[in-house]
Amino acid sequence: MIPPSRLFPLSREAGEGGSEGKSPFNFLLLILAASFFVGGLRHPAAWSAAALLLWAGAWKRPPRRFPNAPLWLAWLAWCALSSAACKEPLVALGALGEAATAVLVFALASDLDGRGRRECLWILLATAPLLWACALLVSPPGYPMAGILPPYYNYTACFEAAALSAAAALVCSKTIDGPRRWLLLAVAGAAALEIAQAGSRGGACAAIVGAGVALARAPRPSRRPRIELWVGAAGAAIALAVIFHAPLLRFATKPWSAGANRRPQLWAAALRVTNDHPLLGEGPGLFALGFARHDFPSELGVSRYGLSSSHAHSELLQAAAETGWPGLALLLAAWLATAAVAVRRKADPVRAAALAACAAMTAQALVDNVFALPGLRLWYACALAVAAGGREAGEGRGEGKSPWPLVAAAGVLLSVWGRWPVPAARSLFAKAEISGDARALRLGRLIEPAAAEGFETEARLAERKHPPDMEAARRALEGATVASPFDASYPQMLAEFAASQGDWKTALERARRASELEPVFLEARLVEAEALARLGRRQEAGRALEAFAAARRQGAALSPLSQRDRMMLFADENRLRRVAELVR
Repeated sequence: MIPPSRLFPLSREAGEGGSEGKSPFNFLLLILAASFFVGGLRHPAAWSAAALLLWAGAWKRPPRRFPNAPLWLAWLAWCALSSAACKEPLVALGALGEAATAVLVFALASDLDGRGRRECLWILLATAPLLWACALLVSPPGYPMAGILPPYYNYTACFEAAALSAAAALVCSKTIDGPRRWLLLAVAGAAALEIAQAGSRGGACAAIVGAGVALARAPRPSRRPRIELWVGAAGAAIALAVIFHAPLLRFATKPWSAGANRRPQLWAAALRVTNDHPLLGEGPGLFALGFARHDFPSELGVSRYGLSSSHAHSELLQAAAETGWPGLALLLAAWLATAAVAVRRKADPVRAAALAACAAMTAQALVDNVFALPGLRLWYACALAVAAGGREAGEGRGEGKSPWPLVAAAGVLLSVWGRWPVPAARSLFAKAEISGDARALRLGRLIEPAAAEGFETEARLAERKHPPDMEAARRALEGATVASPFDASYPQMLAEFAASQGDWKTALERARRASELEPVFLEARLVEAEALARLGRRQEAGRALEAFAAARRQGAALSPLSQRDRMMLFADENRLRRVAELVR
Protein backbone atom coordinates (compact mmCIF):
# COMPACT_ATOMS: atom_id res chain seq x y z
CA MET A 1 0.00 0.00 0.00
CA ILE A 2 1.35 3.44 -0.95
CA PRO A 3 1.48 5.74 2.11
CA PRO A 4 -0.29 9.11 1.88
CA SER A 5 2.99 11.01 2.10
CA ARG A 6 4.12 9.32 -1.14
CA LEU A 7 0.89 10.30 -2.90
CA PHE A 8 1.20 13.85 -1.68
CA PRO A 9 4.89 14.58 -0.99
CA LEU A 10 4.56 17.93 0.74
CA SER A 11 8.26 18.25 1.43
CA ARG A 12 11.32 16.36 2.57
CA GLU A 13 13.91 17.16 5.17
CA ALA A 14 17.28 17.82 3.68
CA GLY A 15 19.22 14.59 3.56
CA GLU A 16 16.26 12.33 4.27
CA GLY A 17 16.50 10.54 0.97
CA GLY A 18 13.89 8.16 -0.30
CA SER A 19 14.13 5.24 2.08
CA GLU A 20 12.54 6.44 5.27
CA GLY A 21 11.59 3.79 7.75
CA LYS A 22 8.12 3.30 9.07
CA SER A 23 7.03 6.12 11.31
CA PRO A 24 7.01 4.76 14.89
CA PHE A 25 3.76 6.44 15.94
CA ASN A 26 1.38 5.61 13.13
CA PHE A 27 -1.12 4.52 15.80
CA LEU A 28 -1.24 8.17 16.94
CA LEU A 29 -2.04 9.39 13.44
CA LEU A 30 -4.68 6.68 12.97
CA ILE A 31 -6.44 7.68 16.20
CA LEU A 32 -6.35 11.35 15.25
CA ALA A 33 -7.68 10.57 11.78
CA ALA A 34 -10.54 8.50 13.18
CA SER A 35 -11.41 10.87 16.03
CA PHE A 36 -13.71 13.15 14.02
CA PHE A 37 -15.66 10.24 12.58
CA VAL A 38 -16.76 9.17 16.05
CA GLY A 39 -18.10 12.58 17.03
CA GLY A 40 -14.78 14.16 17.94
CA LEU A 41 -14.47 11.76 20.93
CA ARG A 42 -17.24 13.64 22.78
CA HIS A 43 -18.99 10.46 23.90
CA PRO A 44 -17.40 9.02 27.07
CA ALA A 45 -16.96 5.57 25.48
CA ALA A 46 -15.24 7.00 22.40
CA TRP A 47 -12.93 9.14 24.52
CA SER A 48 -12.02 6.30 26.89
CA ALA A 49 -11.25 3.95 24.00
CA ALA A 50 -9.07 6.50 22.18
CA ALA A 51 -7.23 7.60 25.33
CA LEU A 52 -6.69 4.01 26.40
CA LEU A 53 -5.17 3.17 23.01
CA LEU A 54 -2.91 6.21 23.18
CA TRP A 55 -1.61 5.41 26.65
CA ALA A 56 -1.26 1.71 25.91
CA GLY A 57 0.68 2.42 22.71
CA ALA A 58 2.87 4.93 24.51
CA TRP A 59 3.48 2.42 27.32
CA LYS A 60 5.08 0.10 24.78
CA ARG A 61 7.17 2.86 23.22
CA PRO A 62 7.35 5.86 25.57
CA PRO A 63 8.17 9.35 24.30
CA ARG A 64 11.69 10.42 25.18
CA ARG A 65 11.71 14.15 24.62
CA PHE A 66 9.39 17.02 23.88
CA PRO A 67 9.84 20.80 23.91
CA ASN A 68 9.61 22.51 27.30
CA ALA A 69 8.69 19.30 29.09
CA PRO A 70 9.33 20.76 32.59
CA LEU A 71 6.84 23.58 31.99
CA TRP A 72 4.13 21.29 30.63
CA LEU A 73 4.63 18.83 33.49
CA ALA A 74 4.55 21.68 36.01
CA TRP A 75 1.20 22.77 34.56
CA LEU A 76 -0.14 19.21 34.83
CA ALA A 77 1.10 19.00 38.42
CA TRP A 78 -0.78 22.21 39.25
CA CYS A 79 -3.92 20.79 37.62
CA ALA A 80 -3.52 17.69 39.79
CA LEU A 81 -3.19 19.84 42.91
CA SER A 82 -6.30 21.78 41.90
CA SER A 83 -8.15 18.49 41.36
CA ALA A 84 -7.21 17.24 44.81
CA ALA A 85 -8.32 20.46 46.52
CA CYS A 86 -11.62 21.06 44.69
CA LYS A 87 -15.18 20.23 45.74
CA GLU A 88 -15.61 17.35 43.27
CA PRO A 89 -12.24 15.61 42.87
CA LEU A 90 -13.69 12.56 41.12
CA VAL A 91 -15.08 14.75 38.33
CA ALA A 92 -11.89 16.80 38.19
CA LEU A 93 -9.81 13.64 37.73
CA GLY A 94 -11.57 12.99 34.43
CA ALA A 95 -10.71 16.49 33.19
CA LEU A 96 -7.15 16.03 34.45
CA GLY A 97 -6.98 12.85 32.37
CA GLU A 98 -8.00 14.80 29.26
CA ALA A 99 -5.28 17.37 29.87
CA ALA A 100 -2.67 14.66 30.50
CA THR A 101 -3.67 12.84 27.31
CA ALA A 102 -3.28 16.06 25.31
CA VAL A 103 0.23 16.47 26.73
CA LEU A 104 0.90 12.82 25.83
CA VAL A 105 -0.15 13.46 22.22
CA PHE A 106 2.11 16.51 22.20
CA ALA A 107 4.99 14.36 23.44
CA LEU A 108 4.33 11.57 20.93
CA ALA A 109 3.94 13.95 17.99
CA SER A 110 7.11 15.77 19.03
CA ASP A 111 8.99 12.54 18.36
CA LEU A 112 7.72 12.13 14.79
CA ASP A 113 10.27 12.11 12.00
CA GLY A 114 9.91 13.98 8.71
CA ARG A 115 7.64 11.38 7.16
CA GLY A 116 5.40 11.26 10.20
CA ARG A 117 5.01 15.03 10.20
CA ARG A 118 4.07 15.00 6.51
CA GLU A 119 1.50 12.25 7.08
CA CYS A 120 -0.01 14.22 9.95
CA LEU A 121 -0.40 17.26 7.72
CA TRP A 122 -1.82 15.18 4.89
CA ILE A 123 -4.47 13.77 7.23
CA LEU A 124 -5.36 17.31 8.34
CA LEU A 125 -5.79 18.48 4.75
CA ALA A 126 -7.70 15.37 3.65
CA THR A 127 -10.10 15.44 6.60
CA ALA A 128 -11.24 19.05 6.15
CA PRO A 129 -13.21 18.51 2.88
CA LEU A 130 -14.82 15.41 4.36
CA LEU A 131 -16.01 17.40 7.38
CA TRP A 132 -17.38 20.09 5.06
CA ALA A 133 -19.33 17.45 3.11
CA CYS A 134 -20.66 16.00 6.36
CA ALA A 135 -21.72 19.48 7.51
CA LEU A 136 -23.74 19.85 4.30
CA LEU A 137 -25.27 16.37 4.41
CA VAL A 138 -25.67 15.69 8.13
CA SER A 139 -27.38 18.43 10.12
CA PRO A 140 -28.89 17.50 13.50
CA PRO A 141 -32.28 19.20 14.05
CA GLY A 142 -31.73 22.71 15.36
CA TYR A 143 -27.98 22.63 14.77
CA PRO A 144 -27.27 23.61 11.16
CA MET A 145 -23.81 22.91 9.74
CA ALA A 146 -22.80 20.94 12.84
CA GLY A 147 -22.25 17.84 10.70
CA ILE A 148 -20.72 14.90 12.55
CA LEU A 149 -19.31 17.15 15.30
CA PRO A 150 -22.49 18.18 17.13
CA PRO A 151 -23.87 20.10 18.80
CA TYR A 152 -22.24 23.27 17.43
CA TYR A 153 -20.88 24.30 14.04
CA ASN A 154 -17.87 26.04 15.60
CA TYR A 155 -16.00 22.76 16.02
CA THR A 156 -16.07 22.02 12.30
CA ALA A 157 -15.32 25.67 11.51
CA CYS A 158 -12.24 25.60 13.75
CA PHE A 159 -10.83 22.56 11.97
CA GLU A 160 -11.62 24.10 8.59
CA ALA A 161 -9.76 27.28 9.62
CA ALA A 162 -6.75 25.16 10.59
CA ALA A 163 -6.82 23.35 7.24
CA LEU A 164 -7.20 26.62 5.32
CA SER A 165 -4.21 28.10 7.15
CA ALA A 166 -2.06 25.01 6.57
CA ALA A 167 -2.94 24.98 2.87
CA ALA A 168 -2.14 28.70 2.62
CA ALA A 169 1.26 28.12 4.24
CA LEU A 170 2.10 25.35 1.78
CA VAL A 171 1.04 27.45 -1.19
CA CYS A 172 3.13 30.38 0.07
CA SER A 173 6.14 28.10 0.57
CA LYS A 174 6.51 27.72 -3.23
CA THR A 175 7.54 24.08 -2.81
CA ILE A 176 4.23 22.77 -4.20
CA ASP A 177 3.41 23.23 -7.86
CA GLY A 178 1.27 21.77 -10.60
CA PRO A 179 -1.91 19.81 -9.72
CA ARG A 180 -0.97 19.58 -6.05
CA ARG A 181 -1.01 23.36 -5.77
CA TRP A 182 -4.51 23.47 -7.24
CA LEU A 183 -5.55 20.73 -4.83
CA LEU A 184 -4.32 22.82 -1.90
CA LEU A 185 -6.20 25.84 -3.21
CA ALA A 186 -9.35 23.70 -3.50
CA VAL A 187 -8.97 22.55 0.12
CA ALA A 188 -8.56 26.16 1.25
CA GLY A 189 -11.55 27.28 -0.81
CA ALA A 190 -13.78 24.52 0.56
CA ALA A 191 -12.74 25.42 4.10
CA ALA A 192 -13.51 29.09 3.54
CA LEU A 193 -16.88 28.19 2.05
CA GLU A 194 -17.78 25.99 5.03
CA ILE A 195 -16.91 28.76 7.49
CA ALA A 196 -19.03 31.24 5.51
CA GLN A 197 -21.97 28.82 5.25
CA ALA A 198 -21.85 28.10 8.97
CA GLY A 199 -21.67 31.82 9.79
CA SER A 200 -18.89 31.16 12.31
CA ARG A 201 -17.38 34.43 13.46
CA GLY A 202 -14.73 32.63 15.46
CA GLY A 203 -13.87 30.45 12.47
CA ALA A 204 -13.55 33.50 10.23
CA CYS A 205 -11.21 35.24 12.68
CA ALA A 206 -9.21 32.04 13.06
CA ALA A 207 -8.83 31.69 9.30
CA ILE A 208 -7.67 35.30 8.99
CA VAL A 209 -5.09 34.88 11.78
CA GLY A 210 -3.85 31.54 10.45
CA ALA A 211 -3.55 32.84 6.89
CA GLY A 212 -1.75 35.91 8.21
CA VAL A 213 0.78 33.72 10.01
CA ALA A 214 1.22 31.67 6.82
CA LEU A 215 1.87 34.84 4.86
CA ALA A 216 4.24 36.23 7.49
CA ARG A 217 6.28 33.00 7.54
CA ALA A 218 6.42 32.63 3.75
CA PRO A 219 9.93 32.80 2.27
CA ARG A 220 10.62 36.03 0.38
CA PRO A 221 13.63 37.09 -1.67
CA SER A 222 13.60 40.46 0.03
CA ARG A 223 11.56 42.38 2.56
CA ARG A 224 10.06 44.83 0.07
CA PRO A 225 7.76 42.36 -1.75
CA ARG A 226 6.46 41.15 1.59
CA ILE A 227 5.61 44.71 2.65
CA GLU A 228 3.91 45.35 -0.68
CA LEU A 229 1.91 42.16 -0.28
CA TRP A 230 0.80 43.16 3.21
CA VAL A 231 -0.20 46.63 1.99
CA GLY A 232 -2.15 45.08 -0.88
CA ALA A 233 -3.91 42.63 1.45
CA ALA A 234 -4.82 45.45 3.85
CA GLY A 235 -6.16 47.55 0.99
CA ALA A 236 -8.26 44.67 -0.31
CA ALA A 237 -9.65 44.02 3.18
CA ILE A 238 -10.63 47.69 3.58
CA ALA A 239 -12.27 47.72 0.16
CA LEU A 240 -14.27 44.58 0.93
CA ALA A 241 -15.31 46.00 4.32
CA VAL A 242 -16.57 49.19 2.65
CA ILE A 243 -18.43 47.37 -0.13
CA PHE A 244 -19.97 44.65 2.03
CA HIS A 245 -20.28 46.54 5.33
CA ALA A 246 -24.00 45.78 5.78
CA PRO A 247 -23.80 41.97 5.44
CA LEU A 248 -20.52 41.95 7.37
CA LEU A 249 -22.18 43.85 10.20
CA ARG A 250 -25.04 41.34 10.27
CA PHE A 251 -22.51 38.50 10.23
CA ALA A 252 -20.64 40.06 13.15
CA THR A 253 -23.69 40.83 15.31
CA LYS A 254 -26.09 38.00 14.29
CA PRO A 255 -29.25 39.94 15.25
CA TRP A 256 -31.42 36.91 14.46
CA SER A 257 -29.84 34.84 17.27
CA ALA A 258 -30.80 35.77 20.84
CA GLY A 259 -27.82 33.99 22.38
CA ALA A 260 -25.17 34.97 19.84
CA ASN A 261 -23.74 37.92 21.77
CA ARG A 262 -23.51 36.58 25.32
CA ARG A 263 -19.77 35.97 25.30
CA PRO A 264 -18.77 39.24 27.04
CA GLN A 265 -21.13 38.39 29.89
CA LEU A 266 -19.77 34.83 30.01
CA TRP A 267 -16.22 36.16 30.14
CA ALA A 268 -17.14 38.53 32.97
CA ALA A 269 -18.74 35.61 34.83
CA ALA A 270 -15.57 33.54 34.26
CA LEU A 271 -13.47 36.31 35.86
CA ARG A 272 -15.79 36.33 38.88
CA VAL A 273 -15.49 32.54 39.13
CA THR A 274 -11.69 32.84 39.02
CA ASN A 275 -11.65 35.44 41.77
CA ASP A 276 -13.71 33.15 44.02
CA HIS A 277 -10.70 30.79 44.18
CA PRO A 278 -7.78 32.72 42.68
CA LEU A 279 -5.09 30.26 43.79
CA LEU A 280 -6.33 26.81 42.78
CA GLY A 281 -9.49 27.63 40.86
CA GLU A 282 -12.80 25.81 40.83
CA GLY A 283 -11.12 22.56 39.76
CA PRO A 284 -10.50 21.05 36.30
CA GLY A 285 -13.78 20.44 34.48
CA LEU A 286 -15.84 22.23 37.14
CA PHE A 287 -16.53 25.58 35.50
CA ALA A 288 -20.28 24.84 35.64
CA LEU A 289 -20.21 24.89 39.45
CA GLY A 290 -18.73 28.37 39.48
CA PHE A 291 -20.96 29.67 36.71
CA ALA A 292 -24.07 28.61 38.64
CA ARG A 293 -22.98 31.04 41.37
CA HIS A 294 -22.44 33.88 38.89
CA ASP A 295 -25.23 33.41 36.37
CA PHE A 296 -26.68 36.47 34.65
CA PRO A 297 -30.05 37.35 33.07
CA SER A 298 -29.95 35.96 29.56
CA GLU A 299 -33.62 36.44 28.58
CA LEU A 300 -33.49 33.26 26.49
CA GLY A 301 -37.05 31.98 26.30
CA VAL A 302 -39.32 32.47 29.31
CA SER A 303 -36.71 32.12 32.04
CA ARG A 304 -34.42 35.05 32.85
CA TYR A 305 -31.76 32.73 34.27
CA GLY A 306 -32.26 29.90 31.84
CA LEU A 307 -28.65 29.90 30.67
CA SER A 308 -26.28 27.31 32.06
CA SER A 309 -22.74 26.85 30.85
CA SER A 310 -19.95 24.41 31.56
CA HIS A 311 -17.53 26.48 29.45
CA ALA A 312 -16.28 30.05 29.56
CA HIS A 313 -16.18 30.32 25.74
CA SER A 314 -12.53 31.29 26.06
CA GLU A 315 -9.94 28.62 26.76
CA LEU A 316 -7.71 31.07 28.65
CA LEU A 317 -10.52 32.18 30.95
CA GLN A 318 -11.60 28.55 31.30
CA ALA A 319 -8.10 27.65 32.49
CA ALA A 320 -8.06 30.58 34.92
CA ALA A 321 -11.48 29.71 36.35
CA GLU A 322 -10.68 26.02 36.77
CA THR A 323 -7.01 26.14 37.91
CA GLY A 324 -6.61 29.68 39.23
CA TRP A 325 -4.30 32.45 38.13
CA PRO A 326 -1.14 30.37 38.79
CA GLY A 327 -2.54 27.58 36.61
CA LEU A 328 -3.17 30.04 33.79
CA ALA A 329 0.35 31.48 34.23
CA LEU A 330 1.91 28.01 33.98
CA LEU A 331 -0.15 27.17 30.90
CA LEU A 332 0.80 30.43 29.21
CA ALA A 333 4.47 29.95 30.10
CA ALA A 334 4.50 26.45 28.59
CA TRP A 335 2.63 27.54 25.48
CA LEU A 336 4.65 30.70 24.86
CA ALA A 337 7.94 28.86 25.31
CA THR A 338 6.79 26.18 22.87
CA ALA A 339 5.55 28.76 20.37
CA ALA A 340 8.94 30.46 20.59
CA VAL A 341 10.62 27.14 19.76
CA ALA A 342 8.31 26.73 16.75
CA VAL A 343 9.10 30.22 15.48
CA ARG A 344 12.84 29.65 15.84
CA ARG A 345 12.74 26.27 14.07
CA LYS A 346 14.56 25.79 10.77
CA ALA A 347 12.45 26.94 7.82
CA ASP A 348 10.41 23.97 6.60
CA PRO A 349 7.06 23.99 4.73
CA VAL A 350 5.49 21.28 6.90
CA ARG A 351 6.39 23.01 10.15
CA ALA A 352 5.25 26.36 8.73
CA ALA A 353 1.90 24.82 7.79
CA ALA A 354 1.52 23.28 11.25
CA LEU A 355 2.36 26.61 12.88
CA ALA A 356 -0.28 28.38 10.76
CA ALA A 357 -2.89 25.74 11.66
CA CYS A 358 -1.97 26.07 15.32
CA ALA A 359 -2.25 29.87 15.13
CA ALA A 360 -5.73 29.57 13.63
CA MET A 361 -6.96 27.23 16.36
CA THR A 362 -5.35 29.40 19.03
CA ALA A 363 -7.19 32.47 17.74
CA GLN A 364 -10.55 30.74 17.91
CA ALA A 365 -9.76 29.22 21.30
CA LEU A 366 -9.41 32.73 22.72
CA VAL A 367 -13.11 33.43 22.05
CA ASP A 368 -14.67 29.97 22.01
CA ASN A 369 -14.65 26.65 23.84
CA VAL A 370 -13.32 24.63 20.89
CA PHE A 371 -11.24 22.33 23.12
CA ALA A 372 -14.40 21.12 24.81
CA LEU A 373 -14.34 18.68 21.89
CA PRO A 374 -11.53 16.27 22.85
CA GLY A 375 -10.69 15.47 19.23
CA LEU A 376 -9.92 19.12 18.49
CA ARG A 377 -7.80 19.37 21.61
CA LEU A 378 -5.70 16.40 20.54
CA TRP A 379 -5.32 17.79 17.02
CA TYR A 380 -4.17 21.10 18.47
CA ALA A 381 -1.56 19.34 20.60
CA CYS A 382 -0.37 17.44 17.53
CA ALA A 383 -0.15 20.58 15.36
CA LEU A 384 1.81 22.41 18.05
CA ALA A 385 4.20 19.46 18.34
CA VAL A 386 4.74 19.22 14.58
CA ALA A 387 5.52 22.94 14.50
CA ALA A 388 7.90 22.90 17.48
CA GLY A 389 9.17 19.34 17.83
CA GLY A 390 10.18 16.46 15.62
CA ARG A 391 13.43 14.70 14.88
CA GLU A 392 15.74 15.78 12.14
CA ALA A 393 16.96 13.36 9.50
CA GLY A 394 19.19 10.67 11.00
CA GLU A 395 18.54 11.83 14.58
CA GLY A 396 17.80 9.10 17.10
CA ARG A 397 15.06 9.13 19.67
CA GLY A 398 17.45 9.27 22.59
CA GLU A 399 17.55 7.06 25.62
CA GLY A 400 17.21 7.54 29.31
CA LYS A 401 15.50 6.22 32.38
CA SER A 402 12.21 7.62 33.52
CA PRO A 403 9.29 6.64 35.75
CA TRP A 404 7.28 6.09 32.59
CA PRO A 405 5.52 2.80 33.55
CA LEU A 406 4.04 4.50 36.62
CA VAL A 407 3.00 7.56 34.59
CA ALA A 408 1.48 5.40 31.85
CA ALA A 409 -0.42 3.29 34.39
CA ALA A 410 -1.93 6.47 35.87
CA GLY A 411 -2.79 7.62 32.36
CA VAL A 412 -4.56 4.35 31.62
CA LEU A 413 -6.65 4.65 34.79
CA LEU A 414 -7.54 8.27 34.09
CA SER A 415 -8.50 7.45 30.50
CA VAL A 416 -10.84 4.69 31.64
CA TRP A 417 -12.46 7.08 34.15
CA GLY A 418 -12.41 9.79 31.46
CA ARG A 419 -15.66 11.58 30.69
CA TRP A 420 -17.91 9.19 32.61
CA PRO A 421 -18.24 10.89 36.05
CA VAL A 422 -20.90 13.53 35.26
CA PRO A 423 -23.13 11.25 33.09
CA ALA A 424 -22.83 8.53 35.73
CA ALA A 425 -23.80 10.89 38.54
CA ARG A 426 -26.78 12.30 36.64
CA SER A 427 -27.94 8.78 35.79
CA LEU A 428 -27.73 7.84 39.47
CA PHE A 429 -29.69 10.93 40.50
CA ALA A 430 -32.39 10.10 37.94
CA LYS A 431 -32.56 6.50 39.17
CA ALA A 432 -32.83 7.65 42.78
CA GLU A 433 -35.64 10.08 41.98
CA ILE A 434 -37.63 7.53 39.98
CA SER A 435 -37.20 4.51 42.23
CA GLY A 436 -36.36 6.10 45.57
CA ASP A 437 -33.05 4.22 45.63
CA ALA A 438 -31.07 5.81 48.46
CA ARG A 439 -27.93 3.87 47.49
CA ALA A 440 -28.00 5.38 44.00
CA LEU A 441 -28.32 8.83 45.57
CA ARG A 442 -25.30 8.20 47.83
CA LEU A 443 -23.20 7.05 44.89
CA GLY A 444 -24.24 10.06 42.82
CA ARG A 445 -23.45 12.42 45.70
CA LEU A 446 -20.06 10.71 46.09
CA ILE A 447 -19.21 11.66 42.50
CA GLU A 448 -20.86 15.10 42.50
CA PRO A 449 -21.17 16.22 46.13
CA ALA A 450 -21.58 19.91 45.21
CA ALA A 451 -24.14 19.54 42.40
CA ALA A 452 -27.49 21.24 42.95
CA GLU A 453 -29.20 18.28 41.26
CA GLY A 454 -27.94 15.99 44.02
CA PHE A 455 -29.33 18.25 46.75
CA GLU A 456 -32.66 18.44 44.93
CA THR A 457 -32.89 14.66 44.60
CA GLU A 458 -32.05 14.28 48.28
CA ALA A 459 -34.85 16.68 49.16
CA ARG A 460 -37.39 14.78 47.07
CA LEU A 461 -36.46 11.46 48.65
CA ALA A 462 -36.69 12.95 52.15
CA GLU A 463 -40.17 14.29 51.34
CA ARG A 464 -41.32 10.82 50.20
CA LYS A 465 -40.35 9.11 53.44
CA HIS A 466 -43.07 7.80 55.75
CA PRO A 467 -43.44 10.05 57.62
CA PRO A 468 -41.84 12.77 55.47
CA ASP A 469 -38.58 14.15 56.83
CA MET A 470 -39.32 17.80 56.12
CA GLU A 471 -36.31 19.09 58.03
CA ALA A 472 -33.91 16.97 55.95
CA ALA A 473 -35.69 18.12 52.80
CA ARG A 474 -35.35 21.75 53.87
CA ARG A 475 -31.63 21.35 54.58
CA ALA A 476 -31.07 19.71 51.20
CA LEU A 477 -32.90 22.51 49.39
CA GLU A 478 -30.89 25.11 51.29
CA GLY A 479 -27.80 23.37 49.94
CA ALA A 480 -29.23 23.48 46.41
CA THR A 481 -29.92 27.21 46.82
CA VAL A 482 -26.31 27.81 47.83
CA ALA A 483 -25.01 25.72 44.91
CA SER A 484 -27.29 27.42 42.38
CA PRO A 485 -28.48 30.74 43.84
CA PHE A 486 -30.09 31.96 40.61
CA ASP A 487 -32.34 28.95 40.10
CA ALA A 488 -35.79 30.16 41.17
CA SER A 489 -37.17 26.64 41.53
CA TYR A 490 -35.29 26.09 44.81
CA PRO A 491 -36.62 29.10 46.74
CA GLN A 492 -40.04 28.23 45.34
CA MET A 493 -39.78 24.67 46.68
CA LEU A 494 -38.69 26.09 50.05
CA ALA A 495 -41.72 28.40 49.94
CA GLU A 496 -43.99 25.41 49.31
CA PHE A 497 -42.44 23.51 52.23
CA ALA A 498 -42.87 26.49 54.54
CA ALA A 499 -46.49 26.94 53.40
CA SER A 500 -47.26 23.26 54.05
CA GLN A 501 -46.07 23.75 57.65
CA GLY A 502 -48.00 27.00 58.12
CA ASP A 503 -44.83 29.12 58.25
CA TRP A 504 -46.26 31.88 56.08
CA LYS A 505 -43.61 34.44 56.91
CA THR A 506 -40.86 32.16 55.51
CA ALA A 507 -43.12 31.18 52.61
CA LEU A 508 -43.54 34.86 51.71
CA GLU A 509 -39.81 35.52 51.89
CA ARG A 510 -38.94 32.53 49.69
CA ALA A 511 -41.72 33.13 47.17
CA ARG A 512 -40.66 36.75 46.76
CA ARG A 513 -37.09 35.64 46.09
CA ALA A 514 -38.34 33.22 43.40
CA SER A 515 -40.49 35.89 41.71
CA GLU A 516 -37.60 38.38 41.84
CA LEU A 517 -35.45 35.90 39.95
CA GLU A 518 -38.19 34.91 37.53
CA PRO A 519 -40.96 37.54 37.22
CA VAL A 520 -43.21 35.19 35.20
CA PHE A 521 -42.93 32.30 37.69
CA LEU A 522 -46.69 32.02 38.22
CA GLU A 523 -46.71 29.59 41.15
CA ALA A 524 -44.28 31.82 43.04
CA ARG A 525 -46.65 34.76 42.50
CA LEU A 526 -49.54 32.69 43.84
CA VAL A 527 -47.65 31.54 46.96
CA GLU A 528 -46.67 35.15 47.62
CA ALA A 529 -50.31 36.28 47.36
CA GLU A 530 -51.53 33.43 49.58
CA ALA A 531 -48.87 34.10 52.21
CA LEU A 532 -49.82 37.77 52.36
CA ALA A 533 -53.50 36.88 52.68
CA ARG A 534 -52.79 34.34 55.46
CA LEU A 535 -50.77 36.96 57.29
CA GLY A 536 -53.76 39.32 57.17
CA ARG A 537 -52.21 41.72 54.63
CA ARG A 538 -55.11 41.62 52.20
CA GLN A 539 -54.39 44.81 50.30
CA GLU A 540 -50.87 43.62 49.54
CA ALA A 541 -52.29 40.22 48.64
CA GLY A 542 -54.63 41.91 46.16
CA ARG A 543 -51.70 43.70 44.55
CA ALA A 544 -49.81 40.39 44.43
CA LEU A 545 -52.76 38.85 42.56
CA GLU A 546 -52.68 41.73 40.10
CA ALA A 547 -48.97 41.08 39.61
CA PHE A 548 -49.83 37.42 39.01
CA ALA A 549 -52.37 38.39 36.33
CA ALA A 550 -49.82 40.69 34.65
CA ALA A 551 -47.18 37.93 34.73
CA ARG A 552 -49.66 35.48 33.18
CA ARG A 553 -50.38 37.92 30.34
CA GLN A 554 -46.66 38.44 29.83
CA GLY A 555 -46.01 34.71 29.81
CA ALA A 556 -48.80 34.08 27.30
CA ALA A 557 -46.87 36.18 24.77
CA LEU A 558 -43.69 34.12 25.24
CA SER A 559 -42.74 30.83 23.63
CA PRO A 560 -41.55 28.22 26.12
CA LEU A 561 -38.30 26.60 24.96
CA SER A 562 -37.82 23.98 27.65
CA GLN A 563 -39.46 22.06 30.46
CA ARG A 564 -38.17 24.73 32.82
CA ASP A 565 -40.05 27.40 30.83
CA ARG A 566 -43.25 25.37 30.91
CA MET A 567 -42.90 24.98 34.68
CA MET A 568 -42.65 28.76 35.02
CA LEU A 569 -45.91 29.27 33.11
CA PHE A 570 -47.92 26.66 35.04
CA ALA A 571 -50.52 27.91 37.51
CA ASP A 572 -52.62 25.77 39.87
CA GLU A 573 -56.20 26.93 39.19
CA ASN A 574 -57.47 25.49 42.50
CA ARG A 575 -54.89 27.50 44.41
CA LEU A 576 -55.80 30.60 42.38
CA ARG A 577 -59.46 30.27 43.37
CA ARG A 578 -58.52 29.67 47.00
CA VAL A 579 -56.30 32.73 47.13
CA ALA A 580 -58.96 34.86 45.41
CA GLU A 581 -61.47 33.86 48.11
CA LEU A 582 -58.96 34.73 50.87
CA VAL A 583 -58.40 38.18 49.40
CA ARG A 584 -62.12 39.04 49.23
